[in-house]
Amino acid sequence: NAPVTAITEGIGASIFAATLGNGIFRSDDDGATWLPMRLPSTNDSAQIAYSIFTNNGAVFVGTFKGFFRSRNNGASWEEMNFPAISDKPTSMQSVDGVLYAATAGNGVWRTVDNGDTWQ
Repeated sequence: NAPVTAITEGIGASIFAATLGNGIFRSDDDGATWLPMRLPSTNDSAQIAYSIFTNNGAVFVGTFKGFFRSRNNGASWEEMNFPAISDKPTSMQSVDGVLYAATAGNGVWRTVDNGDTWQ
């Protein structure tokens, strides 16, 4: 068992949990059971997740390996082109539909188009 680093709501009744070492999990039954969500990476470091957040119907995950997004409630994931590529998001928050991603050493980045571009 790995420590849970963050949780967020998904679409509908889904809940997502990020862990340090076991990746991402989703529950569709109020936490009674959890399904592993495999990120598209052959690097095991992608399973070390620091942060997870839902914004405008998409789920975002910051891991040791990269930054990932799912637009279909975790059925599939894509690695994102994040400007602070050497410093992954450690925390995320949304304000009025704008997603903010904080990093450990490269400040705070924001996206107004749900992760397609970052400023």
